[in-house]
Amino acid sequence: NDYEGLASGIFSLQNLSSGRFGDFITHTVLVSDDEIPEVKLELSEDHGDDILLIHNLESKEIDLKNWELENKDARIIFPRNTMLGVGETLVVFNSIKNDSEIVSNSYGISDEEDLKIFASGLIQLKNDGNEKVAEIEILKKEKNESQNLISDNRVNTSNTGNESSNITEQRRNNVETTNPGWKALFKSEISIDDFASTEFYYWDVNELRFRIYENAGSEVNDHLLIGYFDKDASEKLQKLKSKNTDSAKSLNLSIKSLDLDENGLIQSTEGLNLVKNNTSVAFSAQQLINVLQAKLEQVENISVYKSSTNFEKITKVDADAMIFSGDLFWLKFNSEFSEQDLSINVEELKNPVVEQEKIEKGVLELELKSKSTSSNLVVTFIPEEAFPDNSLNFKLNKELYLSNLTETVLATNVSNNRYDAFEINVNSGNITSLPIEIVSPVSGELELKVNEWGDIPEGWVIMIEDLKEDKSYEIHENWSLKFNYSNVSATNEDKVMLPSIDDRFTLKVIPKELVVKEEEELPSNVELHQNYPNPFNPTTVISFYMPEEGLVKLSVFNIVGQPVAVLLNETRARGAHSYEWDASDMPSGIYIYQLEVGTKIMTRKMTLVK
Repeated sequence: NDYEGLASGIFSLQNLSSGRFGDFITHTVLVSDDEIPEVKLELSEDHGDDILLIHNLESKEIDLKNWELENKDARIIFPRNTMLGVGETLVVFNSIKNDSEIVSNSYGISDEEDLKIFASGLIQLKNDGNEKVAEIEILKKEKNESQNLISDNRVNTSNTGNESSNITEQRRNNVETTNPGWKALFKSEISIDDFASTEFYYWDVNELRFRIYENAGSEVNDHLLIGYFDKDASEKLQKLKSKNTDSAKSLNLSIKSLDLDENGLIQSTEGLNLVKNNTSVAFSAQQLINVLQAKLEQVENISVYKSSTNFEKITKVDADAMIFSGDLFWLKFNSEFSEQDLSINVEELKNPVVEQEKIEKGVLELELKSKSTSSNLVVTFIPEEAFPDNSLNFKLNKELYLSNLTETVLATNVSNNRYDAFEINVNSGNITSLPIEIVSPVSGELELKVNEWGDIPEGWVIMIEDLKEDKSYEIHENWSLKFNYSNVSATNEDKVMLPSIDDRFTLKVIPKELVVKEEEELPSNVELHQNYPNPFNPTTVISFYMPEEGLVKLSVFNIVGQPVAVLLNETRARGAHSYEWDASDMPSGIYIYQLEVGTKIMTRKMTLVK
């Protein structure tokens, strides 16, 4: 499973026992996930009364669907799509007393009965199997008195004195654990010789890759080091950190952005810097970007990315996403500048963010789905006066990984820059071709589908070309296509496994005035394509092309001509169409599928092998 909250996983191994089709060995194993995820609960009064923090200390994302918070008779059940990412915090709060914009990842409560969850007593967090994951005791005392934290049967009775603690300070002190894993720290924080079992890496902005740190003492003054700490090393590190409780009053950044290939552009991972929030406060990504833009002249485009705890994922964060104390993150600059050592006072990071005026955009969102994960590519259509803001996708840059890639990826590769969000001007007079790259950690069936379709410019046509099958599809809001992905060329370089990239698809966006020219290249007659895969077991996809709208009947017959199924009998629009036939209840053999459109009748053969 990719999500800790899921209860079990089913694994199937299938292979041919000989060279003959239909001679299969199949073995299925059900593996239960009975491990309780490591989660901490905290109380905070920094933004008002009745605020509960749920911290994910796991190395995997946690699905909180159907998880419950209980306190006596009060119970809150988290809805679908309540996800808690690696190292993230969910803020559960009284939305009547508190601002709904406390942080981006929050869950507000306003119902009178549900608010009893904050009454004196023991709050328990239970998973969807009704197992206790964590708990915390609420004692309604005078404000600023310490709370008794209970999680995983461990009690923290530290006293906060007369100063109220805040969300970020609590997170820094409590989320740090002695669990084995990747950890980041500055060279000045430890003596490297004390951790002989740990191999340290640092991001070399001159070579755009992680390098093994050699403790020579002659390199950059204070490297930000990343190392995998085993249990003993983690415990030793935690003891060292507990002795140093001083909080930095300034965010210290050493950054630079170089045009290393000297092509006049800052592309791909050029301008990418790995940094850490060394302060005790949290700030949003946009608050930091605003300060950096003010300090760095002529630097406008700045983005923030975060790697997962195990350095197996990297994702761009939203502008309102919080960067907590101790968080490791990436700063991406699109302008060239020499090395800058910045010291940003924490007070500068508290300035409110001015809300930007929203621009109306048309949206096409494609989704790539595997059995357990998904990835999205968003194409937006912006007015002439807007400046394109394309979002770089670094998920297929293996130089950013210290562990094997574990997620499904959908991106477009334009001039060696990968994007998961791409903007097109509505006044564009050109056809935009976006080569698509697809990656999955496992081989098998994937589905590419339209997930959102809104306000597409009138008269524009959007096509997907399948270079492998030599087919073109005119896509629409209900379009989808299933296909097989094979990880046939995975390579193991620098201890990181990157699955093979499938680049069979190209997305073509055709403005209205160019549609006629493009249509001349499309088939003028009805076409019925060979099913895929063939032979198949038990499903296969039958595709066909309609030069104009019309009534379609798609039928299946056995080899002696007896009707088996009518798959379609309806009106279909002009363009490419496909239908998946599930022959689970059919015997092995040769079948004939027939397409009827008006007076045209076309047939092909397919083979079912069980």
